[in-house]
Amino acid sequence: MTKLIKWANLLLIFITLLSYLSPFVSPYIFWPLSFVGLLYPWLLLFNFIFIIYWGIQKDRYLLFSLITLGIGWGYLTSFIGLNNEKVDENDQLKIVSYNVSNLKSLWNKKDTIRYKEAHAAFPLFKQKVEGVDIFCAQEASPFSIKYLSDSLALPHMIYFSEPKIATYIFSKFPPINSGFIKFSIKNKTNGCVWADFNLNGQTIRVYNVHLQSNSISTATERLAKEGDIQSRETWRNIKQVIKRYKNAAQRRAKQAEEIAEHIKSSPYPVILCGDLNDTPLSYPYHILSNGFQDSFKEKGQGIGTTYAGSIPALRIDYVFADQKIEILSHKVFKENFSDHYPVVGTLKIKEK
Repeated sequence: MTKLIKWANLLLIFITLLSYLSPFVSPYIFWPLSFVGLLYPWLLLFNFIFIIYWGIQKDRYLLFSLITLGIGWGYLTSFIGLNNEKVDENDQLKIVSYNVSNLKSLWNKKDTIRYKEAHAAFPLFKQKVEGVDIFCAQEASPFSIKYLSDSLALPHMIYFSEPKIATYIFSKFPPINSGFIKFSIKNKTNGCVWADFNLNGQTIRVYNVHLQSNSISTATERLAKEGDIQSRETWRNIKQVIKRYKNAAQRRAKQAEEIAEHIKSSPYPVILCGDLNDTPLSYPYHILSNGFQDSFKEKGQGIGTTYAGSIPALRIDYVFADQKIEILSHKVFKENFSDHYPVVGTLKIKEK
């Protein structure tokens, strides 16, 4: 039995090391590697379990998992925050990134209990985000746009299309300039809006990003509940889920590259917020965070989960800031208005 456990540990170590490569390989080159990166939170958990097990057994195999986690320390701190906040009341910029998913809990009366809970909780959420300067919303519908406009007291709204679902920036400050990055692969709900703002005498460019969704949560839930591994129908559904994930991963890679190219042309320091629909061990994260600070890695505490859906332990919503901007704090509010949690970053524009 011990020999079998050791081989299982070695296999886990190999897959974990393989996941470290996923940020550097485009899904267009080898898409399965992006799926391995998606599994990292579970790989991390099982490595911890083996460390505890070998520690109890007083076996040298303990070192193998420890070394593996040490090699990927930067990835570990992308999921588990070990930081302290910095309190500074001067010249703060409070920014929120939130995939509101139409604020469906506030209008879906079919789920009576959640509907009542959401309406009871929303006033408290308004208090939590009081004083927000910029609110980046993804998957905002006409209902959620009106709800947010009435609640946030942010007079300026930046957007460039009016589909049923879109990406918006709400701001306390009037935009100096703004624009929309139109992805080469058309999509009705995903996009990237940007705007320039004068903040305390300095111009800052803010990007609000929403990359391609996987659209596999419902299918995977159904497979978990109803799937019979011996059924042909189950295997057809599994193949369909894999195909969807592959297509989504490749689309996100292309979208991230187009946004990164646009950022290069910015004459101003950049803040990038949004829903990447990918974890820190992904190609889009690597492309878009390059040269930036991740607010969670800088100031986050505990587990950094931002996705409230059926797939656990995912951190896919971010606030990135230019090196010229100081990150003071990072918070995630565990609200139930959407299948995402709002991410709040408190920043400070450094003096020139």
